[in-house]
Amino acid sequence: MGSVIQKKTQYTHYTNNGATRIDRIYITDTLKKRKEGTETIIAPFSDHLAVAVRLTYSHQTILRKRRIWKMNISILEDNSFSDSLILLWCKWKQNTKYYPNTVLWWNRYVEKRIRQTFQREGASRNRDRKEMEDFYYTAIYHAIQSPPTTENLATAIRRLKAKILRLQSKHMRGVLMEADDNDDASNEDITTYHYIRSRKRSKARMFSNILDHQEQNQTDQEPILHMFKEYLDLKYCNIQSDICRYKNLISCVIPQIPIEAKEDLDLHITMDELHDAVRKGKRNKEPGPDGICHEFYKQCGLSSRMNYWTS
Repeated sequence: MGSVIQKKTQYTHYTNNGATRIDRIYITDTLKKRKEGTETIIAPFSDHLAVAVRLTYSHQTILRKRRIWKMNISILEDNSFSDSLILLWCKWKQNTKYYPNTVLWWNRYVEKRIRQTFQREGASRNRDRKEMEDFYYTAIYHAIQSPPTTENLATAIRRLKAKILRLQSKHMRGVLMEADDNDDASNEDITTYHYIRSRKRSKARMFSNILDHQEQNQTDQEPILHMFKEYLDLKYCNIQSDICRYKNLISCVIPQIPIEAKEDLDLHITMDELHDAVRKGKRNKEPGPDGICHEFYKQCGLSSRMNYWTS
């Protein structure tokens, strides 16, 4: 296959004795008009190179707001980052005197600092990963440009691809978020199985079609989002109420709890109850509005070196 970028023949599979390539790729006339270029790229979990075709897209896309931040729990596995987080925590505790109580100190100060710390660490790791991955890709492309009969060329390419796969495996730890406990074994490498399960979970939460008011099936994103907007506007709009409706609501039979249970519920939560609740919490669950995952409270809050609950 002739590459548009490099203007030379590219191969898709290399061995110790030579190289092979795809002779033809058949596409429709519509795709051919939209084609801007082709190139060969590294394909994970395969000994063959993939052929990438760049196409133009003329349809207007839907603009979405910025996504809600979610903590990357894989960063907590690094001991050096945990040590630096302990030092930051000691520094943050010195600011409790500027807030009326611990709750306001946590909500207004600590949550923001935790988010910024994890964001900076994640951006730094992602930048380093991209630089290292680009270095490995460059080494592979230099090896590909050498003659196919070069000795141990296939071995060198496989070794470099293995290093890229290790980088991608660490980067793909995020697919375990919101995963079932059965899908996540301790210290297990990320495989195609985990990626497929993550894609299935994402597709299960997405709407591909919806019926409008005229009972017509809508499959485009714009009418689907418009239907959801109308539904939410109608659901959460202001409802006119009067005193009669309040009386009817109060007159409904509401189950009453015993007086002894009411007194127990009014008691303060003890530290033992809090620790038990944190220990019993399951992993890889959806975080709250602040984006902080349960693993953070479980690993840091119960640590003897960094006890959050006694602050």
